[in-house]
Amino acid sequence: MLKSVFKCLVLSLLFLLFQHPGHSQVKTLAVAPFKLIGDFDAPEIYSHGLPEAIANDLSRMPEISVVERLQLSAVIREHQLSQAGFISEQSAPRIGEMLGAEIVVVGTVQKIGNLVRVQSRAIEANSTEVIFSFKIEAKIRSIKDVFDLTDKIAKRMIMQFGLKLSEKQLDDLKIAATPDETAFKLFSSGLKYYDNSNFQQGLDCFKKAAELDSSFDLAQKVRMKAQKAFEELEREINKK
Repeated sequence: MLKSVFKCLVLSLLFLLFQHPGHSQVKTLAVAPFKLIGDFDAPEIYSHGLPEAIANDLSRMPEISVVERLQLSAVIREHQLSQAGFISEQSAPRIGEMLGAEIVVVGTVQKIGNLVRVQSRAIEANSTEVIFSFKIEAKIRSIKDVFDLTDKIAKRMIMQFGLKLSEKQLDDLKIAATPDETAFKLFSSGLKYYDNSNFQQGLDCFKKAAELDSSFDLAQKVRMKAQKAFEELEREINKK
């Protein structure tokens, strides 16, 4: 009973923390962890880091409102989806409804030698319809190749949504989240830890990633939100 109350409290706090004021975005979406097929040297980079980097790219578009990753993480924990490591097409509509997301992006990542194949699918929460599905392949030799792949996927999604990129937005997509592979691996591990309720380990990973690369804005942003969520949770618990 106490565990259930604690989970509800965490969910409520995260939804309050990450609510946004009303905007004119035409689409609200969540990008879920990807399912891995094959053996990966750093699996968390592809299952968790890659989709979050895609979400970060999509958030640059004023017409798209992306659900905060830690808010998504709370729902993943609540429904024990972290055991599977990904959100399926079947569970995506229900997750989207809980998050207030019109669209949930799911995907698979397959590794064949140094070739990585990503299949992305956008699912409409209300109708369970697959709005679009596509595959993109790339040879991965360095972290730069991972971010090049990320940008290609994000650009393709933006086009599928019928949106146009300005020259500045195209240039922004080319900017890697971090050139430091270790920092990105730590950040990706932090997301995975959060999905599995290992909050302290996750926060430690976010902090280390931000320390390794002070310009790693995505890690800095998630670290601050995670820290704020902890502080709010402690205040609520102390009130009891």
